[in-house]
Amino acid sequence: VKIDDSKQKIRLWGDKVDYFRLSKQMEATGHPHLVINPEDDSARMDIKCLKMQYFDQENKGIAYDSVVITRSDLVARAGQAIFYRDPESAVLYKNPSLTQGENKLTGDTISVFTKDKKIDRLLVRGDSKAVYKTQPDTLVEAYTTAELTGKELEAFFVNEKVDKVVTRKNAVSVYTPAITDTIATGTNTASGDSITLYFDKSAIKRVFISGGAEGQYAETKVDTLGKAHADTTH
Repeated sequence: VKIDDSKQKIRLWGDKVDYFRLSKQMEATGHPHLVINPEDDSARMDIKCLKMQYFDQENKGIAYDSVVITRSDLVARAGQAIFYRDPESAVLYKNPSLTQGENKLTGDTISVFTKDKKIDRLLVRGDSKAVYKTQPDTLVEAYTTAELTGKELEAFFVNEKVDKVVTRKNAVSVYTPAITDTIATGTNTASGDSITLYFDKSAIKRVFISGGAEGQYAETKVDTLGKAHADTTH
């Protein structure tokens, strides 16, 4: 079954689709596949799941089980998702995750907000975790990794690329440079009430820690006898 609604700007495929005229509600089963803004490459959103409901009057849909939402190079996965048309946004539940390239976000819930048909902001709540990877040398398969954890995480985007990430409530960051990094060689762990990462062209350029800031720098060194030991600075 295929439904093409040019007014709602949606295109839907499914093994079975039922439409209830009185309630203006649609239910699709059998691996439904919904595309929002199918004719607009910059705003297209692709949603796949095992069951889907859509409510015309509320401009809202619910996707159930094995949910995969794709928008450009952003891929979200969850057990359930609620998505809205005006303004366009989505809330992911049940072990949600979101990836963009080598970067990944997880938490209890992930909310995605758009502005002017572009991703504007992400809000992650409950045991939030973000892992950002950058490759200093494109000829070597080695990455610098920054891992953030906290009870709440908010990411802000410019031109659909991450520009700033703020972690709040028991915020902890662990920064591990790539083996190809000639400046830093140890692991830097920091904590505070909030930690903010600033990005430039997808690479971390600055870190700001606010409230009860603590840090630890651990580096492996080799002594004159050739034995390796950890050298930690607080």
